[in-house]
Amino acid sequence: MAYVAPLTSMPLEAPRSLPNAGTTPANSATARAGDYYTVSLYSCPSPLPFNNPGIGTGACGSMANIYGSFSGHAYSRTAAALASLPSASPPGGCPVTSRVTLQAGIVATLYSGPQGGNCEVVWREGDWSFTLEGALTSNSNGSSVGSWSTIAHQMVSYLDQYLLPETHGSFSCDIAPDGLHSTANWVVGRDVYGASTYHGAVSTLALTIAMATYPR
Repeated sequence: MAYVAPLTSMPLEAPRSLPNAGTTPANSATARAGDYYTVSLYSCPSPLPFNNPGIGTGACGSMANIYGSFSGHAYSRTAAALASLPSASPPGGCPVTSRVTLQAGIVATLYSGPQGGNCEVVWREGDWSFTLEGALTSNSNGSSVGSWSTIAHQMVSYLDQYLLPETHGSFSCDIAPDGLHSTANWVVGRDVYGASTYHGAVSTLALTIAMATYPR
């Protein structure tokens, strides 16, 4: 963040701590900045110096080495910042809907194809939208990451204990065999901040909640 600060004029946020994201702890990082900033975090076999060209390549270039990232993007108007958030729109070719109760007061919509096969799950909590996609059809989805309903219930239970930023935000998770590729984006004034982990859903929620004004 000391590197990023002089390269951008937008207000900065950074995590107070890095949650466990299903890999060994992040030990290497790269960063870029302009009218935005992004810090990419990796778990390399051995820690590499900041912005080292070996981060993300070679021995530190596999998907297993990716921890995630956090970022900010400046917009000229609050309306533009809000419009940049991904919208939870019904997926094409998946006209069948069913309602699934995740918790009292929180009901998700499950979109499926006409011949079966789940496509997407969406729900809202306050001003936040949540989307799960990817391997939704089977309970095991061919991996060790768990069923979509288990993942959704874990997220909802976590948010019973911890609060996301009280603003408009969106969360998406691609359920893949190698992990849960998750991203959160939220609006603060005219700016949009982001947090992402490559191997977890709850870990992205935790990273989002850990974000705070920088410097403290």
